[in-house]
Amino acid sequence: MLRQQDQPDQVVSDGALDLELRETVARYRAILASSLDPVITIDAHGIVQAASDSVQRVFGWSPQELSGLNISVLMPEPHRSAHDGYLARYRSTGVTNILGRPREFEAVHRDGRTIPVEISVNRVEVPGSDQPLFTAIIRDITARKESEQELRRHREHLEELVAERTGELEASNEQLRLADRLASIGTLAAGLGHDMNNVLLPIRCRLDALDADQLPEKSRRHFEEVRKSVQYLQQLADGLHLLSLDPEDAEASLEGTDLPEWWDQVGPLLARGLPRHVRLATSWPSTLPAVAVPPHRLTQAILNLVVNAGEAVGDDGKVRVWAHASDDRRFVRLGVSDNGHGMTPEVKRRALDAFFTTKKRGLGTGLGLSLVQGVVRSAGGLLTIDSGAGRGTTIVLELPVHSVRPSEAPDLPATVSVADPRMASFACTLLEAAGFTVTRDSCGDPGSAIFWLTDASPAALERARAFLDLGLRRRILVLGSAPDQWARLGAVVVDDPEDFETLRERVLEAASILTEHRDEPAKNPDSLRR
Repeated sequence: MLRQQDQPDQVVSDGALDLELRETVARYRAILASSLDPVITIDAHGIVQAASDSVQRVFGWSPQELSGLNISVLMPEPHRSAHDGYLARYRSTGVTNILGRPREFEAVHRDGRTIPVEISVNRVEVPGSDQPLFTAIIRDITARKESEQELRRHREHLEELVAERTGELEASNEQLRLADRLASIGTLAAGLGHDMNNVLLPIRCRLDALDADQLPEKSRRHFEEVRKSVQYLQQLADGLHLLSLDPEDAEASLEGTDLPEWWDQVGPLLARGLPRHVRLATSWPSTLPAVAVPPHRLTQAILNLVVNAGEAVGDDGKVRVWAHASDDRRFVRLGVSDNGHGMTPEVKRRALDAFFTTKKRGLGTGLGLSLVQGVVRSAGGLLTIDSGAGRGTTIVLELPVHSVRPSEAPDLPATVSVADPRMASFACTLLEAAGFTVTRDSCGDPGSAIFWLTDASPAALERARAFLDLGLRRRILVLGSAPDQWARLGAVVVDDPEDFETLRERVLEAASILTEHRDEPAKNPDSLRR
C-alpha cells in the first residue's frame, strides 16, 4: 500500500526534475546564442559537442553543422594534421601550454580563407565522467590586426620621414659648410684680384714708359716677354675680379658682354680650371653682338660648364667654347662641348635639378648647372643639353643680344698731354680703366675732350682758360706744383706726381665726378670751376 501510495509522488518528482533540466539546457543555449565571440566545447578527442550561434558569423559553419566534427576543421596546416597528436599527448602526460591563457592563432573559415583569432581554452570537469571537456572562447581579431598593421605602416613611414629629414638636414648643413668655404674663397679671390691690380698697375705704367724709350734690340726682346707675362697676370686678375662680383648685383646686371673681349680677360683663368691633359679651344666670329648677360655672371656660368666638361673627359680630352649669332642677330648661341663619356638619359633628365650630382659626396654641390640655368633664365634665354652615353656633351646657352641705350654709349673722351712719358702712361692706364677714351696729345690741345690732364706750364694755363670757356662739362688735372690761377680755374692739382698712390686717387676722383654726371646737361663754366 505504501509503495502504491508513494508512486504518484515519485512521478511528480521525476517530472519536475525533467522540467528543470530542460530549462537549464534552454538557458545554456540562450547564453551561447547571445555570445558575440564564438564559444566551442569539444571532448577529449577533439569532437565538437556544442557551439554558439556566433560561429556561423565568424567561421561560416552553423552550430548544428559543426557539432560532431573534429575541431581541426577550423585549423590551418600543419596544426590540422597534428591536432589529434596534441590531444593524445595531453591525455597521456597531462602537459599542455594552451590551457588557462589567451593565445593568438590563425583559424580557417569554411571558404578556406584564414582568420587571425585569439583563443582562450579551459578544461571542464564533468561530474560522473572520467573524460573532461574543453571550452574555447574564440575572438576574431581581424580588425585589431589591421589596425596594428596600419599603425606599423605609419610608424615605418614616420621613421622613413625622420630618416629623410635627417638626411636633408645633414645635406643642408653640408651645403652651409660648403657655402661658407665658397664665400671664403670668393673673399680671397676678390682680395687677390685687388692686390694683383694694385701691383700690376704701376708695373704696366713703367713698362709703357720703357716702351717710349729706344731700347736695344736684345733688351727689346726681354721687354716683350715681360710685357706678355704682365698681360697674362692682368687677365688672371680681371678674371678673379669677375668671379668675385655678386651675381645678384642689380647695377652690374645691367651690363652686356662683348664675347671676344670678355674671353681675352677670362680665358686664361678658365683654362686653369681644366686638368693639364685637357685641351681648351674657342671658335667664334669677331663680329658677334654683345649678349645681355653681365660679364661677371657669364664668367661664373661658363666656369661651371668648363669645369664639368674637364671632369667628364678622358686622357685625350677636348673642351671647346664656341658661339655664333642667329640669322636675325637677336640671339647668340654660346656653347661648351666636350668629348667625354656623356650623360645617361636619367642623368640628363635630372641634370638641372638643384643638388643633383653624380660626383662623390664632398666633391660636388649639385648646384652648378642650376646656377647656369638661373643666369640664362634671368637674361631671358634658353639652356639646352645635347648628350648621350659615349658621345660627349654639348650645353648651349641661347642668350639675347644686349641693346645698348644711347646714354650707355661711350661719351667720356680724355686727353693726356704730359711731357713725362712715364707719368703719361700711368695716367692713360688709370683713365682707360675708369671708362674714358684717351688721346695722347703732345701739343697739349684737348680738343673735344671733357677731361684734360696736363702739366703746369704757362702755355697750358692759357689753353686751360679756353678749354673751360667752351661751356661743356670739363675737368682739368695738373701734374706738378702749380700757381694759384690753376686752383681758381677749378683744376685738381697733384703737387708730387711721383707719388703714384696720390696720383691714382686724384685721377680717379676727378674722373668719377664726370662719370657720375655723364648724363646731366652741360653746366655753366663757372659752376665747374668751384
